[in-house]
Amino acid sequence: MTVLFWLTRNRKCCYDRQKNVDFIMKRLNLEQGQMLLIVILVMVVALTIGLSVVTRTFTNVRTSNEKESSTTCFFSSRAGVTIA
Repeated sequence: MTVLFWLTRNRKCCYDRQKNVDFIMKRLNLEQGQMLLIVILVMVVALTIGLSVVTRTFTNVRTSNEKESSTTCFFSSRAGVTIA
């Protein structure tokens, strides 16, 4: 009687383990899809921040060049007025 109980108990235990493994695998597959979505969203945010920094840098360089050109023109014209 005890052997029969032990055998049925172990079968149920194995069945429950397999059921748990199946549940875990299904959950992992769902989590992999969620993880892909999260990775894509993080990459989009990082790309947006990167493009913003690059755009800001180019704008600052352009502004700096325009200011330098303006300053050169101003002092050149001032020197011309002084000579004349």
